[in-house]
Amino acid sequence: MTEWTDGPEIRHGMRDATYFPLLDVIGLPNRESFTSAPEYYSKLFYEMGRYADF
Repeated sequence: MTEWTDGPEIRHGMRDATYFPLLDVIGLPNRESFTSAPEYYSKLFYEMGRYADF
């Protein structure tokens, strides 16, 4: 994700995965709270898609 320079900031440590359009921030729980890498990236890419819809 280091190449995505014009997208929203990605912040970890949130309770749930969500996109905050007014802040232009994707919030995610810490990586350790996901059971697998595919689960983490599934949530991340879903929220990236929500960002792209705005």
